[in-house]
Amino acid sequence: MGNAKEHYDKTSREYVQKWQDMDRQSSFNTSFYFRKKIMEAVLEIARVEKNDRVIELGCGTGLVLRELLNKIKRVFGTDISPEMLKRVQDSTLKDKKVVIAENFLDADTRHRDTEVLLMPNGVSRLDLPKNYFDKILSVEVLRYVDDLENALCNIAAVMKADSRFVFTITNFWSSSLFTIKFSIRKILGLVNPRKELLQYFVTEKSIRRHLKTAGLEIVEFRKMGLLFANPLLKKFIKNQTRAEKIYKLDRKLSNKPILGKFADTFVIAVKKSTNG
Repeated sequence: MGNAKEHYDKTSREYVQKWQDMDRQSSFNTSFYFRKKIMEAVLEIARVEKNDRVIELGCGTGLVLRELLNKIKRVFGTDISPEMLKRVQDSTLKDKKVVIAENFLDADTRHRDTEVLLMPNGVSRLDLPKNYFDKILSVEVLRYVDDLENALCNIAAVMKADSRFVFTITNFWSSSLFTIKFSIRKILGLVNPRKELLQYFVTEKSIRRHLKTAGLEIVEFRKMGLLFANPLLKKFIKNQTRAEKIYKLDRKLSNKPILGKFADTFVIAVKKSTNG
C-alpha cells in the first residue's frame, strides 16, 4: 500500500494538531470546510441506522468515527498505521472507551462494553470477519493504494449480501490539477517516497471497471469539488457564507455530464453485485 504506513506513523501527531488548529481558528479554511463536506456526504450516503454494525477502513485519527458515535453506540475501525490508531485513543476520542487489538473477533467478544474497537490493518491485506458489518466506510484512503483492484476484491470478500460500502477516491482529471502534476512528476521519477506520500488516482471509467471486476454494483455515484478544488476559485472562498453558496453551486455543477469530468472527489456507494 505505497508508503502510507511509514508516512502516517511519522506524522500522526502533526495530523491531529493540524485538524485541531483548523477546528479552533477564527479565520476560514477552505480545505478544512471541503473535507468536512466530504465526510458529511459519506455519512449521508451510508444511511447509517442505530443498530448497524459499522466499520471505517483507514480511520486515521478517528474524525469520522467521532461523527458516527453521534448515530450509533459502538464503532469499529482499522488503519495501516498503528500510530494513527493511538491518536484515536489519546486525542480525538480520548473521552471514549477505546481498545486497539490485533485479533478482531477475539477482542470483539472480550470487550463488548467498548465504544470504539480498533485494529491495525490495511485494505491490501484485509483481516476481517465475513458477513459481519452492515456498513463499511472509507474516506480518502484508496488514493494511497497501489493495487486498487486487489483492495476492492478484499473489501467485497468481507461484505454481506446487503452490506453497503461507501468510499471516496480522487479523480485523475480533478480541476485542482494536482493529480495531473503529481502523476507527471511520478513518471519522471521526481516523487521522493521518503518525503511525500505516493498517490494513485482514477478516472470515472477506470473506477467503474475496477468495481465491476470486484463484483460490486454501484448504488450511488456522487461527484464533488469542481469549484472547491480549483486553485483560482479557492482564493475567493474566504468565509462560511460564501462557502455555503459556492458549495450549493458546486454540487449542481459537479454532477453535470461534461463538467463532472473535472470534479475532484468521487463519493461512491456500492453493494455486492446480484449478477453473480
